[in-house]
Amino acid sequence: MPKVPYSESKPEAHGEGGIIMEGNKMSPALEILHLTWYGVHENASLWSWARLNRCMHTALDLAIEAGFEFGLDDFYEIAGTYRWGWWAGDGEGFYSHAVNANNMSAIKAYEHYRGRKPFITNNVSQPAARQRGRLAIGTHFTWLGEQVAVTSFDDKTKVVVACSYKDRPPRPADWTRLEVKHIYKLTHKELKANTPND
Repeated sequence: MPKVPYSESKPEAHGEGGIIMEGNKMSPALEILHLTWYGVHENASLWSWARLNRCMHTALDLAIEAGFEFGLDDFYEIAGTYRWGWWAGDGEGFYSHAVNANNMSAIKAYEHYRGRKPFITNNVSQPAARQRGRLAIGTHFTWLGEQVAVTSFDDKTKVVVACSYKDRPPRPADWTRLEVKHIYKLTHKELKANTPND
């Protein structure tokens, strides 16, 4: 499948505040976000922050799912120019989506943004059914004989947090019958030491 080419347009073609990558080129992922951002802003009759936030969230999801190419610095631009704190949360949901969709350019751009070395291990359960791969929030894998789920990352201390769960009796107004059994804070070194054939 041919790659979507970067836009050859000049800075002035993108309007005030437009993000232009090196050589006046914008990645395909930034192109769709740029068009969405300015498209919503320019439609005064339909303007609202809620609409903008929904549209930007949907546009980034689409760029990831469709396999659009991301530039290495794109998430810096998305977080800054497109104010993603209002519509993306901490961004980890998009990283999980990129990992599950196997959009490597989005994965690497997000890891670059976070300063994160990827956590990779065996026995990974993901929608794409890869048995070895990157960990992302929601990913399940086997650790010390237990099925665990990734719940968060701490990029300052360079650990991935994963929990195992056990059943418990139901309680009023419960939405789950699971409670945390063990919490693991795993480093790259620990994962590597306990991962066969690494």
